[in-house]
Formats: sequence, C-alpha cells, structure tokens
Amino acid sequence: MFKCAYLLAFFGLFRIGEFVADTKHRAQRSVLMLSDTILKDNCLQITIRFSKTDQKGISNGINFKGQNRNPLCPVQATREFLEMRGTKAGPLFMHYNGTFLSRFQFNSILASSLKFADPNHQNIKAHSFRIGGATNAMAKGIPYKKIQEMGRWQSHAAKRYIRQIDIDIASLI
Repeated sequence: MFKCAYLLAFFGLFRIGEFVADTKHRAQRSVLMLSDTILKDNCLQITIRFSKTDQKGISNGINFKGQNRNPLCPVQATREFLEMRGTKAGPLFMHYNGTFLSRFQFNSILASSLKFADPNHQNIKAHSFRIGGATNAMAKGIPYKKIQEMGRWQSHAAKRYIRQIDIDIASLI
C-alpha cells in the first residue's frame, strides 16, 4: 500500500489531501476512492473529484501508462496493491482492518523508512513527492505548461515546486 501511495504521489503530483484520509476513520470528500480508480490493461486512470483548485467538483483525470519491468511503475504498484486490497468500497488506500491511510501514517512511515535508509535525511514530507515529481518532469523535458496541467496548478505556482536543475524555468513559460 505504501509503495503504491508513494509512487502515485510522486508521478501524479498529488497534494496529500487529494489521496489520503484526514484520519484513519474519517475520509474527507477529496480523498481518492477505489471507485475513482480504473485499471485496464497497462493503463491506470484516476479521477480527482475535488481538490484545492477544484472546489466545485468538476473533476480532473490523471492517466498513467505502465512501464514494463520498471520497479517504480505506478501502474504495476497499483495493480499489485489492488490484488491485495480487494473490492470493498471506500478510500483507495485502506488497511485490511478497514481503517484508512491517514496523513499521519503516510508521513510517519515515510519518516521511519527514510531514517532506516539514511539517518541524515531531513525535511522530506508528503509535499516532497509533489516537488520531486514536478522537478523530475521538468528534468525529463516535459513542457512547463504540461507540468502545470499535471499538477493541477491554475497559476504559475508550479515554478515554486520545480527545484534547481540546469534549465531556466522562466524561459519555458
């Protein structure tokens, strides 16, 4: 579940409030539900019903194409997670006991994992996936306007997320 959540957060440029619950027993209206997820063949479609920039629920779709044999493929991670999760209605990220993946758990497991991997890690939190995903997209040559669309930014706030790389971001706008 955590592998799937982290990969979707990174490659989907998700805000944490768009895909995990506030608490393990309460899901806000913007949380990603199982019914918002369509996995067909080697493609994954996720519908974001509400977000910070979509308070009226117009919905946005995110499409992922699978990458065979890539251990960091969000489509494959979702497929593996869904096989274990089952079909019980509710938030996508649900534990076996029916409780939901919460913001606290997302950050807590992330911190524990990072501490194990590198005791010197600092300041990596849920929002780091959005920052890293936007920076990675820019480094891969994805046009700024497309990154803005991918991250559901309606303003040029995306510029604050893309970290230092050898490209002049202002020249791409």
